[in-house]
Amino acid sequence: MSAFKKISAALTGAHTALADLRAEIAVLEDAIHRTEARPPAKADALAKARAEIAAAAEVGEVVLSRGVSAVRVGLEDANYLTSIGNVGDVKGVVALLHGDAMFDAISGLVDERWKDDPGLTAAEREEELIRLHSQKFTLELEEEALIRRSLAAGLRLERRRDVHPAAVLARDEDLPQ
Repeated sequence: MSAFKKISAALTGAHTALADLRAEIAVLEDAIHRTEARPPAKADALAKARAEIAAAAEVGEVVLSRGVSAVRVGLEDANYLTSIGNVGDVKGVVALLHGDAMFDAISGLVDERWKDDPGLTAAEREEELIRLHSQKFTLELEEEALIRRSLAAGLRLERRRDVHPAAVLARDEDLPQ
C-alpha cells in the first residue's frame, strides 16, 4: 500500500471516528436541551399555585380588615372598599373570596398544558442533567484523545468551538486510551 493510501485511510478512519463521537455528543446535547425545557413537576406547579393563592388571600384579609377599621372609627370618606388601593390588593380580595375557583381554573390549565408529561422535580431535573453532562464530558474526553492521537500521527483534526475546556486541558494520562 502506498504512503498516500495509508495516510488517506488513516485520515478517513480518524474523520469517521470523530464524526461518530460528535454525533453522539449532538444526541446528548439534544437530550440536555429537552430536559432543561421540560416543565416542573405537575404536583410542584399545583403546590406553588396553592401557596400563591393562600398568600394573596392573606393580603385580601388585611385589605378588607383595613376598610372595616376605617369605617368603624368613622374616618371621613371611609367605606369598606377604601383600603383597596392597587392591583395587589384586588388580587388579594379576589383570592380571599374565590381562591378555590382560582385554584380549580389553574389546575385545569396545568392539566391541559402538561398533557402526558408529569414534569420533573428540581431534584430529578438536576440528577438527569448531571447524568447527561457526565456522559457528554466522557465523550468529549474520547474526542480529545482521538484528536491528540491523530495529531501525534501527523493528521490534523479540528476541535469543536464548544468543546468543554476541561477536556482540552486534560492531561494525556487522564484521557481514554
